[in-house]
Amino acid sequence: QGMGYYYLMNLLDPLCGIVFALPAVWIYNGAIRKGGWKQALLLSVLTVYLCEMFNIVGIPAIQCLTWDPSVNLIPFADFGQRAFFFGFSMNIVMFLPFGFLLPLLWKSLRSWKRAALAGFCLSLFIELSQLFCFRATDIDDLIANTLGTALGYAAARLLFRNRWNSDTAPRFREGYPALDLAICIAIPVFVFLFLRTPLLDYLYTRFLMKV
Repeated sequence: QGMGYYYLMNLLDPLCGIVFALPAVWIYNGAIRKGGWKQALLLSVLTVYLCEMFNIVGIPAIQCLTWDPSVNLIPFADFGQRAFFFGFSMNIVMFLPFGFLLPLLWKSLRSWKRAALAGFCLSLFIELSQLFCFRATDIDDLIANTLGTALGYAAARLLFRNRWNSDTAPRFREGYPALDLAICIAIPVFVFLFLRTPLLDYLYTRFLMKV
């Protein structure tokens, strides 16, 4: 399939969030959670962000799953190396938006402990998924991602704390925020697992093979 397939894949992966995940999130927000346009807007940002992040970290498609573990369970084993500082800081930056959006969407997550726990769980899912592809499962990534979530939460608290107690602040109903968050993450995960590769193959066959 060559380089054309590779470049198409990298262009298409984030767009899967727009083509498939966004409509599903909008339906969930409007039909199930009865959320308004503010919630839909924030969820749209969260969904597109998650799809871009899943593209970066390499969530594998179901067709490509293979047991290929590469695991590091020793914290800061590469401390002092230039690559360590770059990778650690980039993982922090990558999860800043996640921590920033959580308290804006869910009132129950306006606690740094709960926000950090959500970041830890999402990062743990990503690291475990990388057992089934060519990526490495690294405890340093788990630490950095959790820290990035906490820092993103701190930025949101600093900017919007005075509005959090307002009745007009955009948020879901306070029913099952953990379930809401899990569903909003599961939708783009489903897209990456099951829909990305068939669409990619179709576009490659339909357009690039004719060039």
